[in-house]
Amino acid sequence: EGSYAFEIGGFHCIAVSDGTYDYDPVSLFSTLERNEILERLDTYPLMEGKIRSPYTFLYVDTGKNKVMADMGAGDLGPNTGKLVENLKRAGVDPQDVDTVIITHAHPDHVGGTLDENGDPHYPNARYYIRKEEFDFWFDDKAYQQVTEHLSAILSPEVFFKVARGQLGPVRDRIEFVTEEKEILPGVRIHDTPGHTPGHMAVSFSSGGEHLWFVGDA
Repeated sequence: EGSYAFEIGGFHCIAVSDGTYDYDPVSLFSTLERNEILERLDTYPLMEGKIRSPYTFLYVDTGKNKVMADMGAGDLGPNTGKLVENLKRAGVDPQDVDTVIITHAHPDHVGGTLDENGDPHYPNARYYIRKEEFDFWFDDKAYQQVTEHLSAILSPEVFFKVARGQLGPVRDRIEFVTEEKEILPGVRIHDTPGHTPGHMAVSFSSGGEHLWFVGDA
């Protein structure tokens, strides 16, 4: 429960749940009026007019490296922050993770960087993030660039507070990515800006099989 194991070539992969988050549909369909949205959604089995989104992240054991793709939402919502617990249930010790790839620094992807004591959940890992992504969230001028789309879901302050509060303490462990490249054997990062200024995806390749982790699109 909370995870699903599978193989990509010689890589052992586990899709791991961090829990779920309930979104106000108005924040996802900003061009429609609330009444119209709720009328259309009435035909679906939704709870109290909310859209429940699963938060699922990826662990990959390549045989040489133990990799996490994103780190979950932490205490963002009442039903999030279950990633580390579910990793352990799946037989993975977070201390064994040596590589963390951050697709982007939204709260649901980096909110689980630190534990309740402010210590890294993955204390022995190197963290990879695009330089443009890190610089954006730590730029005081960037706050003005956060769009109304973001503020409709969470306040802009939350986005910046989580990114800075979670990534700042591991700054000395971060390796900034400036180009598409293979960072580990069979593990390649791809430049996919748009969702955020420095968004990136990661692909895993082994034995002629391939898997992409897009971390939102």
